Amino acid sequence: MKTNKKKAIRMGLAVTATALFWGGMYLLFGNDAAQKMEWNQIKDYAPDFEVCETLDEAVAETGNIPVVATATTQMLTAQVQQMNANYANAIGWIYVPDTHINYPVMQSEDNDFYLHHGADGGYLYAGSIFLDYRCNADFSGVSNILYGHNMSNRSMFADVTNFTDRTYFDSHRYGWLTTENDVYCVCFFAVDVTENTGEIYNTDSSWRTVMSEAVNRAVIYDDIEIADTDRLVMLSTCTGANSSSRTVLVGKIMEDENI
Repeated sequence: MKTNKKKAIRMGLAVTATALFWGGMYLLFGNDAAQKMEWNQIKDYAPDFEVCETLDEAVAETGNIPVVATATTQMLTAQVQQMNANYANAIGWIYVPDTHINYPVMQSEDNDFYLHHGADGGYLYAGSIFLDYRCNADFSGVSNILYGHNMSNRSMFADVTNFTDRTYFDSHRYGWLTTENDVYCVCFFAVDVTENTGEIYNTDSSWRTVMSEAVNRAVIYDDIEIADTDRLVMLSTCTGANSSSRTVLVGKIMEDENI
């Protein structure tokens, strides 16, 4: 009787271990496959190689606000308009040169849905890049917070953690945000490591309070010209195994003044 019981326990442990192993394999490879399927659905709305080169050159050629050709702006905004028409909660596109960050931006009625849903609304473990539900969908507010997972395959916002390295930060100073109406260059000036309850996430805070938090929590900070009329864009992701720690890349939307 005892022998049979021991066999049953060993068999149960073996079955459990096998299930955990294959479950882990499914999450690892199944998620990669699901992300590729998602990308195949949305890639037509992404800036193509030539456009990316045009944007990169615009940054390299000037120390002022990069000037994007009217034709390029019209093409990119038209793509976002089409995407927004086909995907109910799509509001824009975020692209950071020489990183994996090249995704549609979603927004729902809370900050939970797109943690594990793709642009089409279907379940996706990696989720989507999304704007805080309390922020203005047209990025007209002072504080605009974008969220994305720190995925082990370096997708979503995993590359945000690379910005804590000064050399990497200095060579990746700009990103591009496209909405239905315009293409904005975002100049990054700070990298914060904070808690998920940090004041930087309080969208009701004043511009001065948000800036104070960004400076006080910064592991990297460049004292660029910035005014209380500037709009901030923040890319937030988990720092690592500590689920409450966040790495936040902070930038400003370039408009009329020099960097």
